[in-house]
Amino acid sequence: MGKKGFKYTSGQYLYLNAPYLSVYEWHPFTITSAPHEEFVSVHIRAVGKWTKGIKKLLAPEEEGTLEINKQKGPDGKPLIRLDGPFGAASEEVFKFRTVMLVGAGIGVTPFASIIKCLYHLKKTDSKCKIEKAYFFWICRDMTSFEWFQTLLRDLELDMKETGNTFLSINIYLTQRLKEEIREEYKIQQEEMELDPITRLEARTKFGRPDFDTIFDELKEAHIGEKLGVFFCGPRILSKNLRTFCMTKSPKSKKNGAKFVFHKENF
Repeated sequence: MGKKGFKYTSGQYLYLNAPYLSVYEWHPFTITSAPHEEFVSVHIRAVGKWTKGIKKLLAPEEEGTLEINKQKGPDGKPLIRLDGPFGAASEEVFKFRTVMLVGAGIGVTPFASIIKCLYHLKKTDSKCKIEKAYFFWICRDMTSFEWFQTLLRDLELDMKETGNTFLSINIYLTQRLKEEIREEYKIQQEEMELDPITRLEARTKFGRPDFDTIFDELKEAHIGEKLGVFFCGPRILSKNLRTFCMTKSPKSKKNGAKFVFHKENF
């Protein structure tokens, strides 16, 4: 969508309405574009009646196609109506030298905008405070997030060309796989330049992150710093990360990094 007259910041969401499908039905979606981009984007998974209807409206003829600048539905009414933006912006992210970004399941969506915004500022703003961002993506089924893999691939290529390695990508696949399938993936990971699952240079790990060890490593790597931890996902993991932030933060700066937890509500 064009963004003329629509101002937002990373981490916000909007509501969409399609009059042809339902005049009164509005659905919330996280904004996945970044403020510096010349468009506004959301990513919609076609899993229900309304979202499948949207998919058909936007690409009625052929699977995987999209009619650009389509403004009216079959009934002559506006194809899409938009309300927003809503939600607290993730401005706190930009106040730290080092951040830890954790997205689990659908909770990864808001980090699309945040990561793009961080990288844009890192490239264009000499006053940008961010020096290092550790991104952890925890997902059971990555086939639903191929668009996000594409975003990360583009970032990897750009970072490789510019020599900017501020973003560390860590991907965890929690889907239960047969042992022989896991072993086959591991063999392919060793032999192939890109990960066989995501096509990224970052290797996919199987299972859940060992946050106990991860926090210890970051604590030692960033002694004396305040490290911002930003999370979006299930409540139980949010509770665990908050606990780690409290228990792993030392009383003295000399003994390691202090972790500051932020639960992102999208």
